[in-house]
Amino acid sequence: MSTPDLFQLLPEHDRGQAPLTDPELAGLYAYPEAPQRFVRANMVATIDGAATGINGLSGGINNAADYRVFRVLRALAQVVVVGAQTARAEGYRNIAAPSEHAGLRAASGITKPLEFAIVTRSGIVPGHTLAHGDDVPAPIVLTTAAGRNRLLADHPHARCVVADRDGSVDLAEAISHLAALGLTRVLCEGGPSLLAQMIDQGLVDEVCLTTVGLLQPGAHPGITSHTGLTPSAHEATLGSLLVSDSTLIAKWLVP
Repeated sequence: MSTPDLFQLLPEHDRGQAPLTDPELAGLYAYPEAPQRFVRANMVATIDGAATGINGLSGGINNAADYRVFRVLRALAQVVVVGAQTARAEGYRNIAAPSEHAGLRAASGITKPLEFAIVTRSGIVPGHTLAHGDDVPAPIVLTTAAGRNRLLADHPHARCVVADRDGSVDLAEAISHLAALGLTRVLCEGGPSLLAQMIDQGLVDEVCLTTVGLLQPGAHPGITSHTGLTPSAHEATLGSLLVSDSTLIAKWLVP
């Protein structure tokens, strides 16, 4: 796969500029210095708002430009957080920082392997999702008290953190648990339901959104689709905008 060129549109776009290098991308997406915690979300959508392809997966709409930024974002994070439904559908397993970006990771001050956290109320997590290796830590399962019992019945050696509020996962407490483990640079990769809840609870500091040049009429989830939430609006400020052919990659800052 050839490496796609990315050009910065905002701020200070120069039509004669050279494509951004990976270190320059890492600088653009650097986490703030020493925050108590910083939660970044990374999602992809079509220009008409679909967060998944016709196959029901985000892999049905992402492309090489999105994948390039995706890998840089993982290199800069300490922990990737996903909902269990997304982990199952997208086949998450053996999550690790990209080996080719080891230098970027070291330059950002991260010395430990990338952690992987799964949010599940029920505690139902497929065994393959919990797989890990010598250089890949076992996933952390963020769940309820009932979910813990179910999880440990199926997987007695699973790493489990209980963050329970009335039978649902208390996301603020879950993020605090991760911070207590030294995992303050959080990268949330969805899905839409988890992201919607985290934004609704004021836990997301930044949304990175890739918009691909596709139109996909029909009923598809958006990046924050959640039938159980009362609709609300949250302002965001554009931090940067990249372009690669017909793909726009934006970084939105959430107050």
